[in-house]
Amino acid sequence: MRFKEYVLLGGVLVLLGGQSVEAQRSLAIEQTKSRVLDKAFQLDTIHDSYVAKVVLRYGDTDTQIVLTIYPAYPFRPDGNVLIAQYSLEGLHSEGLTQHIAKILAANPNATAADIAATLIVKKVQAPIEYDMVHRWLMELKAIRLSPAIESRAVLDAYSEYEFWFYTGQECTHYSLKGPFETDPQDRLVQWMLRFRAAIAKSSQTQAHVQKSAETTPTMR
Repeated sequence: MRFKEYVLLGGVLVLLGGQSVEAQRSLAIEQTKSRVLDKAFQLDTIHDSYVAKVVLRYGDTDTQIVLTIYPAYPFRPDGNVLIAQYSLEGLHSEGLTQHIAKILAANPNATAADIAATLIVKKVQAPIEYDMVHRWLMELKAIRLSPAIESRAVLDAYSEYEFWFYTGQECTHYSLKGPFETDPQDRLVQWMLRFRAAIAKSSQTQAHVQKSAETTPTMR
């Protein structure tokens, strides 16, 4: 190998080394982001009895949906299936990733709890019809995702999607990259995206019905 080739190889190694450092930094921020959202969205603070709880976290919007199914008895006046939607407010054009990076640049010792304390969390909770939930759960069960997920190196733009399914005694947790469509685990992310769209559509319909009821004059 001639000197010119050594110089070229050295330049490539330097470039790859720089990318590796940047990749490690991005990974560290993403891991911090997950812990921050655990604190902000209070993942572990709900301990009441339930049949099943599904937690869906969307990295593309930094939002979370929690679906909780309670036993049929005792009777619950607010319904046996509740859906809670969590979102962040006050970040304006700055995303959560940039917000975390800025805080860590100013204070490398900042903890996930410290960063979570700077966030404004909006929570909207409402009952939902069991029939709708049942259809989505049947589709979820049909995915049949193996615990041994496909190994891959994701190079394109992506977001982190997290999925938890609790039964009260056991829990399944997946942390996946997406949205993609080629590997088996992508079916779970695609299900999450379709479920989010269905919930948004349902919420818009309910809001429209409620607004119509409030503006309809009372007949005497």
